[in-house]
Amino acid sequence: MFAIELTIRNSNTIPMVQRKVEEDANDLYEKILAAINSEKNQILKLTCERYPKMKIAVWSRDIAAVQLSEI
Repeated sequence: MFAIELTIRNSNTIPMVQRKVEEDANDLYEKILAAINSEKNQILKLTCERYPKMKIAVWSRDIAAVQLSEI
């Protein structure tokens, strides 16, 4: 299982979603990085494979960091 954690500006919460396959986790990590680097602010809608009913939506401009790790 792989975890993608976000650090949100001015927030103490650390949203995390999980992927079962490393390739899927890397794809999501790259998608988030591209959104952070984009000049266009957008809402990222994320879901978790471990907890399918968990959904997260965050503005790309509010993401300070993203971390990918194997758990």
